[in-house]
Amino acid sequence: MNENKAKHPRDADPVRVIVGMVATVMVLAFTIWLVRYAAYIFYPHPNIPTHTPTPTTTDMPTNTPLPPTETPVSTGRLEVTYPLEMIVEEADVVTVEIIADPKYAEVGVHPSHATGVITIETSGGRVRIEDRIRLYPVMSAELVAANFDIVQGDADARRAITTTYCAAWTWSVAARKPGIQKITINIFGETTIDGEKLTVLEASKSQNIEVMEKPLPKRILDGLASNFVAIVGTGGPLGLIIAYLTFRANQANKELKDKIEKLEDKLEKLEGKETTEGES
Repeated sequence: MNENKAKHPRDADPVRVIVGMVATVMVLAFTIWLVRYAAYIFYPHPNIPTHTPTPTTTDMPTNTPLPPTETPVSTGRLEVTYPLEMIVEEADVVTVEIIADPKYAEVGVHPSHATGVITIETSGGRVRIEDRIRLYPVMSAELVAANFDIVQGDADARRAITTTYCAAWTWSVAARKPGIQKITINIFGETTIDGEKLTVLEASKSQNIEVMEKPLPKRILDGLASNFVAIVGTGGPLGLIIAYLTFRANQANKELKDKIEKLEDKLEKLEGKETTEGES
C-alpha cells in the first residue's frame, strides 16, 4: 500500500481539528479585543473624557448630630456642575454643592469646587451654574433623569447645613440613548411651620445635555463583542461544530474498535487453523 497516499478529510485526527478550531477562536477574540482597544485609544470623542470620572467627596464626621429643624435663617451659594456633552453608555458625573460659609458663599467669584469638597477627574467640557439659595438646618438633593442610568454617591441624601462643612452630592450618570436629554436637580429643605415638620422644595434646576451616539468603530466592535458569546457559546455555531466533531470522533473510535475486533477474530481463526494442521 502506498503510504504517501493523501488522507481523506474524514480521516483527519478529530482532536487536532478541535484544537485548531479553539486556537482560531482564541486568536479571533484577541484580535477583536486589540482592535477595540486601539479604537478606544486613537478615536476618543474630542469633548468627552476617555475614562470614567471618579468623584471624590469629603464626608462629614459621622458623629456630628443633625441639628433640629427650624425656619430658614440665611442664604448660601448653590453650585451645580454637569457634562456639556456625553456619549451613549459612557459615564460622567453630576455634582451639587451648597455652601453656607460666608467666605465662599458669594456668587460669581469662586472657581468650581472652591471648597475642596468635590474633585472631578475629567478632561471633558463641563457646565457650572450658580445661584443663591435659602438655607435650612437640614437639606437634601435628588437627581431626576428619565433617559439615564443613575448611581447615587450616597444612599442618604440628607445633609446638615453648617458653616463648617459644605453639603455635597454626586451622581454617576450614563445616557441610554442619543439626543438632547434633560436632567433635573431638586433641592429640599426641612423646616417647622406652626409646630409641624415639613419638607419643602426650595429649588429646582433643569438642564439639557447633548448625548451623541457612539462612533461607528466602537459600535461595530461592541456588536462583535456582544455577539462573541453567541459565536463561541455551546448553543452557537462553534458549539455545533464541536458537537459534530465530537460525534465524528466517537464514530471513528467505534469504527476502529470494530476493525480491531474483526482482526482479533481473524487472528483467532488463523491460530485455530494452525493448531488443527499441527495436530493432524
